[in-house]
Amino acid sequence: CSIQGHHSNVQSTKLCTTIGHDAHTIGTVEHLLAALTGVGVDNVLVEATAAEIPILDGSAAPFATALRKSRLRSQVGSARRWRIAKRVEVRGTNGEYAVAEPNPEPGLSLHVRINFDHPTIGSSSFTANLVCAPDQDRSLEFDSLVAPARTFCLASEVELMRSCGLALGGSLENAVVFDDSSQLAGAVLNNEGLRFPDEAARHKALDLLGDLRLLGYPVMGRVRCVRPGHTLSHLLRQALLDTPGALEEVTV
Repeated sequence: CSIQGHHSNVQSTKLCTTIGHDAHTIGTVEHLLAALTGVGVDNVLVEATAAEIPILDGSAAPFATALRKSRLRSQVGSARRWRIAKRVEVRGTNGEYAVAEPNPEPGLSLHVRINFDHPTIGSSSFTANLVCAPDQDRSLEFDSLVAPARTFCLASEVELMRSCGLALGGSLENAVVFDDSSQLAGAVLNNEGLRFPDEAARHKALDLLGDLRLLGYPVMGRVRCVRPGHTLSHLLRQALLDTPGALEEVTV
C-alpha cells in the first residue's frame, strides 16, 4: 500500500501524527518528516515494514545523520515551497493557539512556548530560524539545535501510549521520561539527563516542523505556537489550506 505524506491522509493526531490510506496506517511520521525537511530532501520514497516509523532515540538526529551520509541526488527542475502570504491564526480548546504569518527573512522561523504543570518541564520557549537545505553549512541550526531533541513523556503516560499501540519498543533509550510520582516528582529518569535545558520545547519545535511538512512542500514563513501539539498543527494546516491566499507556491 502506498500512502502519500499529505494533510489529506492524516488519520489521527493522538500522541503522534498518523497517516493512512484505505485500511493501512503508519504512525509517528513527524520525526522522519522533520529530518527530511531539515536536511532539504524534496522527493523521497519511504519503505516501512511496520505500522509505526522507528522511534530510534526519540529525536530526528539519527534520521538526519543517515540522510547526510546517503547519496542525495539533484533532480531536474526547481524545488517547490509554500510561502506563507497571509496571517492565519487557530485556537484550541485549552488555551493553545498557533499563528502563521509572512516572514521577510528567507526560510522558516519557528517559535514555540510550552507550559507544563511539572517542576522539571515547566515553562520555556524556543526559537529556530531554519534554512533547510542539503548543504549542511546552511542548515546547521537544525542539525545541532533541533534534531537532537528527544520526545518526552511522564512516567504515568507510558502505559497509556502502549495501550494505544505506540512506543511498543519504548524505553529510556528513546524518550525523556519525567517522573511524576510523589516520591521523585521532577526527576529525569534517563541516565543521560537532558540534552538541553529546554529540550522539551525544542522537541515541540521538531514535531511542528515535521507536521508542517504534511502540507506537501516545505514552508517558508514564521510560525508561532503556544502549547503546541499534533492536533493544533492539524488545525493550523487546515486553516492554511482553507484560507484563500494564505499559501503561495514558489520555486527555489
